[in-house]
Amino acid sequence: MFGLVENDLVFLSPLGVIARDRLVQIPEHHSTVTVDSYVVMPNHVHALLRLDEQRELELGDVVATYKAAVSRAARHKGLWQRGYHDHIVRDEHDLQRIHDYIATNPIRWALDPENPNRTS
Repeated sequence: MFGLVENDLVFLSPLGVIARDRLVQIPEHHSTVTVDSYVVMPNHVHALLRLDEQRELELGDVVATYKAAVSRAARHKGLWQRGYHDHIVRDEHDLQRIHDYIATNPIRWALDPENPNRTS
């Protein structure tokens, strides 16, 4: 859907490019949000978003508008699952762990249960 992983590198499909572009554009639409790091995988997206403490938006609003923007640009309804997984970063160690997880996600793709070409 969003692309493929070859030799631990993600190659985005046209839909993946839309997903990436709309993700990096989030701060243009929500000035209190920063996209810290991200990876667009073949079937999902990981993103570390920083919301200003004085924010007017909730994370759910940011995620909903992102999903809607990608769906609209792709002209594709039913693209996303209903929910999303979130985690509040508690400290610098937690932040580094999440950065590492996002950065190394393509390397783990071969073992992902959702990968149709999964190797044991």
